[in-house]
Amino acid sequence: MKKIILPLLAVLLTTSMALADWKESFVSDYMKNGLNVALINALALGISPAAITDTAIAIDEIQAEMLVAAMCDAGVPWQDLQDSLPKLGIGREAAMIACDISAEDRFSGAGYSSARKKTDYDGGTASGHNFNR
Repeated sequence: MKKIILPLLAVLLTTSMALADWKESFVSDYMKNGLNVALINALALGISPAAITDTAIAIDEIQAEMLVAAMCDAGVPWQDLQDSLPKLGIGREAAMIACDISAEDRFSGAGYSSARKKTDYDGGTASGHNFNR
């Protein structure tokens, strides 16, 4: 039994430390390189948009619309982004405007148009959003 419990505890401790480390890295990346870089690095680690939202809203300088636009630029799926909206205190329409989604797509309820959704991160320059410091 001890042979099973000790490795399991080691895995849990390592996982807890890794989760704490990404939050520190996110804040550090944001302060040094801006929101786009911090967001992309966190997503690359496999951190969920919801967890990133929880961490980002604790930083006073990050406005809800700014985080939404950066998530759009990073290619966060629309459904994941919508799930974070209540925490951010903004509605679907405001999020679509922040994401630069066309009025036609907003009124049709389409969310991202196929042309809008990025598959490769470009630092936010294609849409005009660039929240790097």
